[in-house]
Amino acid sequence: NRSSDLDKAADEVAEAVVHSDRLRYDSVSSDVSTESGVAAAAALGQGGGNFRKLNKDLHRASNHLPRFENMLNENLSHCEKRVKSAILELKTILEEREADLMIKLSAGC
Repeated sequence: NRSSDLDKAADEVAEAVVHSDRLRYDSVSSDVSTESGVAAAAALGQGGGNFRKLNKDLHRASNHLPRFENMLNENLSHCEKRVKSAILELKTILEEREADLMIKLSAGC
């Protein structure tokens, strides 16, 4: 039973770390590539003479960056809390297991 609890807690830690990395990568890469792709398509479509539109797109993208940064920080904070919680649970399970083994060891002597 404790072994399965330990495995479950370890899986939660691994899942939280992977989820954190995935959120960080997906949020930044998809939004930046979409907006830069729109700007590049506009430049190519207008023959490069669409400076105002490109400037607006750049301004819009730079306005979105703080929002994405806040979203990323919130997700990172949430994942960090989950990892800490899982580590504390692991520590508790290991301490209980150690106590049980010490009792068995002293009873066996």
